[in-house]
Amino acid sequence: MTNAKNKRKLAIFVEDILYFGGAEKYSVELGMRMKNFEFACFTFPRNKIMRISLDKAEHILKGRLVFFSYLGRKNSKVGYKPVCMLKMVRMLSNYDSIYIADSSLHTLIPVVIASALYKKRCVFGMHDPAIFRATKTRKSMPYKIIERAYDRIRQYFIMHIPYIQVLNNSDESMLKAQGYEGRIYHITPFIYDKPKIKQIKVNKNFNALFVGRLDIQHKGLDFLCKIIDSALEKNKDITFHIVGSGKEGEKLIKEAENKHKGNVVFHGFLDEKRLNGMYRNSDLLLVTSRYEGFPATILEAQNWGLPFIAFDVKGPKEALSSSIQGTIIKAFDTEEYAKEIIRYFEKWKDKENYIKAKLEIVSIINKNYGEKVIMPKMEQMLGGDFDKEDA
Repeated sequence: MTNAKNKRKLAIFVEDILYFGGAEKYSVELGMRMKNFEFACFTFPRNKIMRISLDKAEHILKGRLVFFSYLGRKNSKVGYKPVCMLKMVRMLSNYDSIYIADSSLHTLIPVVIASALYKKRCVFGMHDPAIFRATKTRKSMPYKIIERAYDRIRQYFIMHIPYIQVLNNSDESMLKAQGYEGRIYHITPFIYDKPKIKQIKVNKNFNALFVGRLDIQHKGLDFLCKIIDSALEKNKDITFHIVGSGKEGEKLIKEAENKHKGNVVFHGFLDEKRLNGMYRNSDLLLVTSRYEGFPATILEAQNWGLPFIAFDVKGPKEALSSSIQGTIIKAFDTEEYAKEIIRYFEKWKDKENYIKAKLEIVSIINKNYGEKVIMPKMEQMLGGDFDKEDA
């Protein structure tokens, strides 16, 4: 391990640490597990949805948290005092490398300019699957025009970042098709906090689990509700557990819970300890997204031995290296998806073989995405060691 005095300094940018979504959680875990870097986490909070408190965020990051805003005015509601944008830019002169996991313009523009000004190694982590995707919106035409302009400016700055980390083959192909001339690194997320083998079990009742932000367009909550309706028409012995918060999908999930009392349970947002309990007590993961980067939820669930079902879209299918890990369904065929849940229910009845399958999934996922496999690649990418090897 590198001596603390010889460690390089890494600035990690996330969208809103208090929201603590997948990219935020991944970035914090990345920084905490670095052997050759000391890191700080920079965030431009919006405070629209706070999944964790300021005290919790500061406890997790242990003095490594830096809030920034345009003018640096104190947030009296939450209690933090951000640095102003100009000071944040100046602070980056003290760092060796920069990792951007936030595609917002208030981060991209100043950070990309600062990295070029101070000649710092800058890597963009492509965690947002919708960056180069035209999203459908019902908003007014003036708003659509502004949104399109915003997207084009964002894409311009991303295309001028010299190094990009992609999580799937589709994004790599898309960048090349767009004419990106920088270095692309294909490095997936990693598994951490491996459970003990004795914790892996087959449950008394069959529990199907959904975990994610309750976003209809992205996470396919409308599909999930149709799948639940169809599956429960065929089999009343399945319980669907929904974990997540935010966005407009929460209304749909509450309606499904009321419609199927006892068969649908909405848990809201859960902290890591309680979420691990949900993984341990579940038998199948449901992924209903219309698009993804590389769903960290799949890695988390498979770390507990859960097979998954997902639509044939970018992201989920790349986590599948063996058929025992799960099933890919024709995109948005909710009826076939529901039938596949029933098939897993039938497999689950053979408890002895189901536990063997779960243990094999744990072995596969840790072999392919374990911390010891992925973290050295991330450190090399952020330190420029890959480039030295290619020279």
